[in-house]
Amino acid sequence: MRTKILQVLRPSPLTWLFLILLLLAQFLFCTRTLLDEPGQSTPQYGIGHPIEISYSDGVRQDIRIRWIVLIANLTLSYLLSALSVALVKRATGLQNALPLYGGAVLAVISLAFFVSIAFSRIYWGYAFHRPSIPPELRDVTEVSTIISVVTEQTAMGKYRFVIDPRASIDETLAYAKEHPTGNNGERILVQLDDKHLLPEEMATFFGPYADLYDRLPDTGLLARAQDGYTSAGLLRGFIVEARDRSASQLVFLSATGGQVSNDHYPCYEMVFERDPRSGQLTFINGQRYFFDVAGIEGVTWAALWLVASFIGVVVVLTLITLTGWRYALLAVLFVAAVGILVALDLLAAASLYLQFVAVYTAFWVLIGGLLLRGTSVRLRLMLLIVFVAQIAAIRFVNWNSRKPFVRDFDRITEGMTEAQVDGIMGRYIKETDLPPIPLGEGGESVDAVVYRHTDESWGEADWGIVAFEGDRVGQKELFSFAFSNRPTPPGADAAAGTVGGASYVLLQWKEGLTVMIWHDFSESSRGSGSTSDPIYHYQGYAESLGGHRFDWEVQTADGKTALFNIDGTRYDLTDGRLFIVTTQDGKTLVRQLDRDLSSVQTNRESIVAFAKSVSDVAEFAGVTPDSQ
Repeated sequence: MRTKILQVLRPSPLTWLFLILLLLAQFLFCTRTLLDEPGQSTPQYGIGHPIEISYSDGVRQDIRIRWIVLIANLTLSYLLSALSVALVKRATGLQNALPLYGGAVLAVISLAFFVSIAFSRIYWGYAFHRPSIPPELRDVTEVSTIISVVTEQTAMGKYRFVIDPRASIDETLAYAKEHPTGNNGERILVQLDDKHLLPEEMATFFGPYADLYDRLPDTGLLARAQDGYTSAGLLRGFIVEARDRSASQLVFLSATGGQVSNDHYPCYEMVFERDPRSGQLTFINGQRYFFDVAGIEGVTWAALWLVASFIGVVVVLTLITLTGWRYALLAVLFVAAVGILVALDLLAAASLYLQFVAVYTAFWVLIGGLLLRGTSVRLRLMLLIVFVAQIAAIRFVNWNSRKPFVRDFDRITEGMTEAQVDGIMGRYIKETDLPPIPLGEGGESVDAVVYRHTDESWGEADWGIVAFEGDRVGQKELFSFAFSNRPTPPGADAAAGTVGGASYVLLQWKEGLTVMIWHDFSESSRGSGSTSDPIYHYQGYAESLGGHRFDWEVQTADGKTALFNIDGTRYDLTDGRLFIVTTQDGKTLVRQLDRDLSSVQTNRESIVAFAKSVSDVAEFAGVTPDSQ
């Protein structure tokens, strides 16, 4: 009897493994925190709370250990671990169970690590920690202005920034330094304060930022809110005007938004560069992450990894002990296989592609068959049939609107009429007013109709494109990050400025397209481009001090052909790509000219030379033409 007891109590690697798990369980589930006075807290760890650590304002002050309780805790934990090892050996018949159990623990911990990182990346917007401040901030040598802004909604329902008169630099810095883990929109100011670059007061004038909010959607950073959350677009933060070592004029926007889901908020940090001549802002860098207020802000990747590892280890070791290692491993692998296919189905409707599903299923069935060697044929067939049935059932589950969209789009065949296509795709968003889109292996641009299943960010890049030849479908293609490797549309090189008494905007694509606008609204002009979907959009406007304004937009998918609008009026670029816009009696007048723009470059010298070489432009700008 004494010998058996000593054998049970003899330490082994598996005993130490179980002891670590028991201590981890106490840390996770038997810890409490006493809140004494404001800023002071005392966490107590383990059963009986043998260890206490006191903190004041986040700084550790003292560690207290109740030695008798600690020794009793460790002794009981060791005895329980040793007894558990004895029971495991008896249940499994394995005298050296460490390789099996240790391998299972290592596999679970590794899987939990990747799961926690994926959760953090999806929910918080980063993997391990908040992204570093924008690198452009490190090169700042001078800060001229800081403006505190909030968002208001106009009578037309649009959002715009206005000054927040209540904010002060001192109060903002005091809050940020008191709450170092909660200073989201303020951390750029903290960084500038560390460099001793902050001015003493916030600016009380708004400057040229009345339209800055309109520019933000083009950055592709704004977060979409879940249904029912209407305050996501109400941003609050700071605009910082600065210069870097190269004397470039930089504008930083650091802001937090309203809730995008329950207790979940976005934080944005964006960097723009200002053209010193035109004042135009060009977006050059930005990032977004999320934080919670009174939500699950404590669920970091590390905390999730710890909890998921513990729960996973307990479940897997229990399965191994009760059912044998083969069945436990088979259950883990089959659950992982189903989970992977569900993830692929959410991202790319993968279950609709029968060849892929067949190969995927055959691979896992082969693994299962190898694990089940030596078992009865009936048992093998039953387990594998259950697995195959689960895989097959995924095909019929519509997680969101993506899979029905792909399924319906696949029903379209060449030779169908447009009415037949609309009969299939009628419940989706249809767009016809688009520039020619490159399709097929040759990438030839053709006029096409586009179908989309949602305007939400997770699926707005899914485009079902149908090109008709006559009144019949000639070709079709599905555009999406999940279905196509087609590159983003080409962007334009842009130039803006003034010559004489006129202002200009030049857009030039290396593929051959050039558009040039001259106007007499020299007081204010803005423009911005976006390649967030298969069509490149460049939008701009010009506004006079008197409040008269015109808007323009270019859309192209290939950098060769485009749709062009001024104040909602479509202009056919085959009739000319040079435009002169004037205002007369409160009305906008547009002249479209067919002139050769092939020699114009995006530098000022080339544009001035062009203005002098074209009499219409020279007269409009008030410069001497070359002919004189």
